[in-house]
Amino acid sequence: MGIFLYELIIMIMKSLYIYIVLMAGSLTVSRAQNIYSGGRGSGFSFQQAGFGIYAGGSSSGFAFSGIGSPGNEVPLPITLLNFDAQSHGRQVLLSWQTGMESNNDHFEVERSTDAAAFQFIASVASHGNSVTRQSYQAIDPNPYRALNYYRLRQVDKDGNAQYSKIVSVDMSTNATGYSIKVYPNPASKTISIDLTSPRGMSSMLSLYNAEGRLIARRYCPLMTGLNQLTWDISHLSAGIYYCKVENTTDWPVISFIKQ
Repeated sequence: MGIFLYELIIMIMKSLYIYIVLMAGSLTVSRAQNIYSGGRGSGFSFQQAGFGIYAGGSSSGFAFSGIGSPGNEVPLPITLLNFDAQSHGRQVLLSWQTGMESNNDHFEVERSTDAAAFQFIASVASHGNSVTRQSYQAIDPNPYRALNYYRLRQVDKDGNAQYSKIVSVDMSTNATGYSIKVYPNPASKTISIDLTSPRGMSSMLSLYNAEGRLIARRYCPLMTGLNQLTWDISHLSAGIYYCKVENTTDWPVISFIKQ
């Protein structure tokens, strides 16, 4: 009886050892970095980053995000298929499509002139939850007469937000036929200014700093078509400046950088 019990204990210990070896080969846990990865026989893998984002491994066929430990995962709020900005007369038409939406509340359209500092211009309600393609549009009625940058801010029902890629549209030339170009940009000594006008006119060309203060002004008679002139800026402090033709709102405002 004692020999039988002894052999039984030996068999249990061997089985437990084999089980531990097999598990060590299929699952690796690194507590220091909080990284969990399934082995060859697990059929899936996932990672937990420092801010609680989980991504499906190559064999899992899915990806999900969550906060904290596995089991708190929530699906990504939307799948954004495209986002585009196009000139529409003097306005900018923004359009985008989603392939899937979950817990989505609304979209916010933001605009910038430097692709860094953005401002809110429109809010668009979403479909909330959808597994079919959905299309959206928004209008920027007063874009800058310059290069405009746009992005989407998607907000879910919990108040969390994520941003789209940045797109741009150049409104320095518009449907009225008025355009202004400044080069080189940046510049240190002299700038060249190209003014295209649909008709002859007498005009004033003004130079403003980034705070909107008038720095200089000069008279410039314009002929129909292309008009070219130069302006000495060597005495100006480094910064961002704006050129504006004062006699009509049809003229775009163009910016340049003084080095």
